[in-house]
Amino acid sequence: MILAITNSNEKLIRELCAKNNYDEIEVYTGIKNLQEFAIRELQNLDNFKYLILDITDLKEKEEIIIKSVVAIKSMHNIRIIILATGYKQGDNILSRLFKEGIYNFIIGDSYQKQDEEFEKCLSDEGNTYKDAIRFRVEENTTKRNNKVIIKKEYKKLKQLLTVAIAGTQEHIGATTQALLLCKFFNDRGLKACYISANSSEDIKELQDNLGKTLTNGMFQYKDIDIYDKNEKITAMAYGYDVYIYDYGILNKSNLEMFINNDKRIIVGGSKLWEIRNIFLTFTELKDLEDVYYIISHCPAEDKNTVTSNMGKFKKKTYFSEYAPNPFEIKNSEIFQEIFKDEVEEKNNNLIAVENKGILSFFRRNK
Repeated sequence: MILAITNSNEKLIRELCAKNNYDEIEVYTGIKNLQEFAIRELQNLDNFKYLILDITDLKEKEEIIIKSVVAIKSMHNIRIIILATGYKQGDNILSRLFKEGIYNFIIGDSYQKQDEEFEKCLSDEGNTYKDAIRFRVEENTTKRNNKVIIKKEYKKLKQLLTVAIAGTQEHIGATTQALLLCKFFNDRGLKACYISANSSEDIKELQDNLGKTLTNGMFQYKDIDIYDKNEKITAMAYGYDVYIYDYGILNKSNLEMFINNDKRIIVGGSKLWEIRNIFLTFTELKDLEDVYYIISHCPAEDKNTVTSNMGKFKKKTYFSEYAPNPFEIKNSEIFQEIFKDEVEEKNNNLIAVENKGILSFFRRNK
């Protein structure tokens, strides 16, 4: 079933659907506030396979459109198709949507071209990264007269970041790592929030024990904004730098949502039966290699054995510090390595030097 959001192209969308034998379609028109609509109305998209979002004449700011699309993509297993008649390759909003993992676009300047693009978007596989790479726009590095620049703050390289964390089994520490990660980002001046995206009652129990009430879908503890499992999209309205989704146990029902995030972390254990569950995630994730593994409670003498069994994930496997309190700063070195492309290392002696148009970072010797 198809859900379409449009203000002026309902006729075109219905014609293209009918031409391609898609009769089950629900159309929303006259949407004046896309972000509010995404938060209030799009809580459950389980009945839909495709979402056609017509941005042709949306009055929203580009920033709001991006955030709304990211929110939907992060929390729902649905293919998002962007209809943008009148837009061209190279337009900023299309390149930004591509950067957020959106690969299905309809921008044809003729009905025939639009029909061809529509048919491809609704095919079994849809468009892949390779198909949509033409929408990528390389960012130019700002030159500063080839001078050395001392960086005393953190640099956020991406407009916003979504992180998926899931465990291989119950009580393996996924929630702990998600909360520790919030502390890591907050400590670096990037505002992060924790979003419960699973069926566990752990966060509800924490809320009850603390005597906290939800305000705008969340409560705050130890400077972390914690969103209830029923408020998964609400957080997108508040402009965080990093959204950390706790998916609980990785399984077939949340696999696609897990994959759809910018960074993916699996939390596992080192006991024989726990290692077996890690191997099962290899099967679930198939050829996906951009996944990081954090191993909880591993004795020092077992680390080499565990690492050697991680195959292609050997270099992306880390061992958690002992962290009985998830609201303390722990695993900073691990998180810094995982997110080295997103945030600079916490070091006031970090400098940036220009090298053939690319900023490279080095440590200043004391």
